[in-house]
Order: sequence, then structure tokens, then C-alpha cells
Amino acid sequence: MMTPILQTAAPFPRTPKRSLRSLSLSALSFSVLLAWTIGLQWAGGAYRAEFSGYPDEPAHYVSGLMVRDYVAAGFPVSPLKYAEDYYMHYPKVAFGMWGPLPHLAEGIWMLVFSWSRTSILLMMAVVTTVLAYTLSQVLWTEFSYIAGLAVGMALVAVRFVQLYTGMVMADNLCALFDFLAILSFGRFLASDRRRDAVFFGLFACLSVLTKGNGIALALVPPFGVLITRRFDLFKRLNFWIPAVMVVAVAGPWQYISSRLLSGIATRVVDWRIAAAYGPMFVSILGPWLLPVVLVGIYDRVIVPFRHKAVQSTWAAAAALLPAFWVFHGLVPSASAEERYVIAVVAPLLMFFTAGVAKIAALIPTTQISYRIKASALAVLAALIFTGTSFGIPQKQSYGFSEVAQYITSRPDAPESVMLISSEAFGEGIMIAEIAMRDHRPGLIVLRATKLLARLNWVGEKYELLYRTPEETMARLQEIPVRFLVVDKTPGLHPIPHHQNILKMLAMYPDRWQPLGIYPQKVPVTASNCKIEVYRLIGAENRPRSKIRLDLRYSLGRFIEQ
Repeated sequence: MMTPILQTAAPFPRTPKRSLRSLSLSALSFSVLLAWTIGLQWAGGAYRAEFSGYPDEPAHYVSGLMVRDYVAAGFPVSPLKYAEDYYMHYPKVAFGMWGPLPHLAEGIWMLVFSWSRTSILLMMAVVTTVLAYTLSQVLWTEFSYIAGLAVGMALVAVRFVQLYTGMVMADNLCALFDFLAILSFGRFLASDRRRDAVFFGLFACLSVLTKGNGIALALVPPFGVLITRRFDLFKRLNFWIPAVMVVAVAGPWQYISSRLLSGIATRVVDWRIAAAYGPMFVSILGPWLLPVVLVGIYDRVIVPFRHKAVQSTWAAAAALLPAFWVFHGLVPSASAEERYVIAVVAPLLMFFTAGVAKIAALIPTTQISYRIKASALAVLAALIFTGTSFGIPQKQSYGFSEVAQYITSRPDAPESVMLISSEAFGEGIMIAEIAMRDHRPGLIVLRATKLLARLNWVGEKYELLYRTPEETMARLQEIPVRFLVVDKTPGLHPIPHHQNILKMLAMYPDRWQPLGIYPQKVPVTASNCKIEVYRLIGAENRPRSKIRLDLRYSLGRFIEQ
């Protein structure tokens, strides 16, 4: 007899017997999900584009690359000294701005495999696949193998899950640890065992050490207790073990990170930020499928709540939803961002699956089997999702990879100084592309926003340091800057130091030799993309002066070399 697409709920948790058939099906499920994830990455252009998906992406890549190089070099100096020296060459190191775990994981992955774009994006694919696979295993246990695999594929296909799987970002990893944490907390609600409490604490620590958003897990236990009415747990020592673990293990790093972040962005508490997450929740599956999710919540939480019988894993999954909303609504932040919502995609898909099962069971037709009704509903839901919410977001290419290949292949590139100026996100993209190809440490890459101006991480508190094109020219000659890369991709608004560079090039055409306009060969997907490369004539005959970078917004001091 064939396994039904969805079957009525069995007591949970019940794991499939680890027979050879079960292990084979698990391996097949993981393989299918990984292939699906990589296929969507490829279709979205991730393997062909630069690290251009989000302004933080180059910093994540360069920080992981720094960890890799530090270990490969045999820990030559203190970590802080190495990081400062690395920043002088590739000024997109942001170790400490987020938790250390993503960059440590990237560094280890790059040591074992490589630091190529393909390699690191495969790591991102594995992270998303493990999240989807874990969800599929939960649903296989509760419903059926096919249901678990199908919903796991649906998770990968959610638009912003796709989007951030195609980037070197920390959000999918944070969502994975969040989901593993609530599964562990669900087991604890059912067992009261110390082991389950420790696992919840462990995954919560890993989530917080990935991103500060993981602190939302601190609200899962109180909401979980409220949903299950297990108020006696407040009196149990095991209940408080996870809190002690997070404070002891992740607390010190979070304190350091919050100190570093305090000066780089304006963060506020605003009800509009919390309200903005509502449409983002709806956009996961789209408004047409939201009622199915609500049916699942009604069936698995609201109805059993009346009888004090909410099953523990469903209670933990439900607890993450208000925990996420309350945390992101009350904690000061710059804005609401859909990448944070990835943390609740797996729980919402659990309730979606439960909703399909409940609706199938309620259809009064007795002549049609439950299996056929559930299968028809699943197909209908898939068609609705495909027609209303599914799409493959495209990652943009600008041509910086071609510029980086040209500069790093020049015989006069080693130990040279290069300046990149952009009114868009070109600085970070250029630095990551250079670092990927350079014989590290080789080129010294300077950012115009750090050398010619002063501003915080998000571009606030701007201060122009060299007010005229003449002053800008004098500073670049003093260093001297051998290569100048000017990104003419339009930004949101003109930036004074970038405009001074453009005027300087027009005023001193005899000092700057044009080397090329890019892209020349690489097809780009961004409109109005134009990158110009220049060489300062005579710079090769002058010794380099001391370079001093202002990092008072982050480290609280200058660094120089």
C-alpha cells in the first residue's frame, strides 16, 4: 500500500525507524533538497554574479576569508593585530559586528575546500538544505515522507529564502539554529529532561553567536509555558539551564558586538517596524494560502489549548511566532527586514501542512479517500503558490569581477595601493573580488569613504575630509595611489568626495592614465553600470607613505600602517 501524501496526525514525537529503507529515504530526501537548492541558486545567477546581493555580503565573505588565512598562516600574531593588518589590505573585515560563528564556519569551509565563489555558495546551499531537511524529517514523522519532502522543497522555494541562499549571509544559518532550538524545547516540554534543556540552550547559544536576532529565542520558553499551561516549569531547575548557558557562553560576545554596533547606525523602537513584519509573514506563502496556515494553528494550538493538550513540538513552533514579533518590535533597530523573517518560515510551513491535513479530513465526501483529498489539496496549494508567490530572484552582476581579474593579474599590482570610489555599493563588492584573487596580503585597497570622508556603517554622520579636487589630488599623490577604480553606477544621491574625484580626473588628465572601461566581456544584469580604471603616472617611483584609517565609529580609534 502506498504511503499517503498526508495522513492523520500520530502521537508526536515519533521518529521513523532507522532501518536501511529509512536511511535510504533520508539520504534521497537530502540529495533532492540539495540539488533543488543549488538549482535555484544557479537559476538566480548566484554563481555568476559578484557578492552584490546585499551591502553586508562582501563583509561576510572577507571576514570568513580572513579567518581562513589566519589559520592557514599558523596564527602568526594576535587575532586583533592580524585583523587590523588584514583590514588595511581589504577593508571589509567586520568580525565582531555579528556573531563569530558564520565567519568561523566560512573559514573552516574555505580551509577544507576553497575560497572560491562556487565553494562558499555551496556552503550557503548546504545550510539551507539542512534547514529544509530538518523540517522534512519533522513532517515525515508527523504525516508522511512525501509531505515532508514536498514542504522541504517549498521552504527552499520561498522567495527570500532563495534570495539569501544565493548570498554569503548569516540569516539562513540563524534560522537553522532557531528551528533546531524550538524542536529541542518541544522535546523538553514533553520530557522535562535536562538533556533536552541543554540542547535547547546549545542551539540558542549557536543562534545568538550567529546573529543577535537569536536572542528572540529567550521569549520562546515563556510563550511555550503559556501555550501548554505548564506553569510548574518555572519552578524546575532544568527550565533555567538554557538561560544560564546563553548568558555565560553567548552573553560576553553579544556585549562586545553591541558596543561595536552602537556607533554605526541609528536604532529606534517604533511600532511601525513591528507592524511591517505582518505583511512579510503573509508574503511567505502569499495571502491566498494564509488561511491554510491559520487552520493549522487553530487545529494544533487553539483547539487543544482549551483542553490543556497542546502537543509540545507544536507549542514550541507556535511560541516562536510571537517571540519573534515581540523581540523585533521592542528591540531598537534601524528597520524591518524580510531576511529576519526566514527564522519563522519552517514553523509556519509546519502549520501550513497541518492545515492541509485538517481541511482534507473535514471534506465530507466519503466516496473519495483521505489520501486523494489530501493529494488534491496539496497540488492545488502548489499551483497557487507557484502562480502567486513563487519566483526566482536574480542576483545582479556589475563587472567588478572583471576589474579585479585585470588588476590582480598586472605585474605591478603586488604591494601597490588601489582606491575604489562609488556612490552605490561598489566599494565592498570590489574589495571582496580583489581579496578572492589576490596573493594575500598583496594589494592595499583603500575605500574612498574611509580615506576621503568620515561616516558610520550605514552612511550617516557624513563628514568630508578633503573639500576640493585639488586637496583630493594632493592626498592621493602623497600616498601614492597607483590604481584608481571609479564606479559610475548611480547611487541614491551624489556623494561629495566621489564628485571631487570625478572633478579631479577632469582637472588632471595628464596625471591619470585610463586603463579601461568595464565591463568589457562579462555580461551584466545591472543597468547604467560603468566602471573606469586609472593609473597614477609616476606612482611606481615613489615610496608609500603611512596610511591612517579612522575607525572610531567601530573600534573607537585610528589604525595605521
